[in-house]
Amino acid sequence: TLFDNDSFQKYLVTLPAWQPFKERMEATTIGVPRNHTLQGGVEREQLWQEIEAWFATGSFSFQRQELRRFVFNDVWNFLKNHGTHSIIVTAGGADNTFQKAKVEHSGLSASVIRTVFTPRAVTKGAVIAEVKTSYSAPYLFVDDLTAQLDSAREACPDVSLYEMRRDGGEGSGRY
Repeated sequence: TLFDNDSFQKYLVTLPAWQPFKERMEATTIGVPRNHTLQGGVEREQLWQEIEAWFATGSFSFQRQELRRFVFNDVWNFLKNHGTHSIIVTAGGADNTFQKAKVEHSGLSASVIRTVFTPRAVTKGAVIAEVKTSYSAPYLFVDDLTAQLDSAREACPDVSLYEMRRDGGEGSGRY
């Protein structure tokens, strides 16, 4: 909900270092609707595991602020007003190296008080329940995956939940 992953992935496959992944990215992620599970489907998950392992070797890195253009404009407006009270809880790969690079090189990490990284297969609800103990209410959580919102509803019923779809699809109507 913060990052335009579709545009970001289209950009990645234009880079020479990303050419070994281009065909599979175009077949499984770019413009392909996500199935809205935590992993997004078996082929998609396998591809991202391979990319994340490659990225973790240090074979490729982003430049400072290179990814800023992939953050949705309304996110910057929100963080300008609320960033000093905001925490990003984001899911990435097993070691989160790639996800950390996205957050750092987009400028998001400098705009919030804290960023918490969790593996993609882990629901965010338990993470939010733990993190919120260090901060005062009110709490709100915004996500595009109903599985993440469901986990937050179970783990911390005092958190206001909002579903924000960026893919143009219809929301669940539950949040």
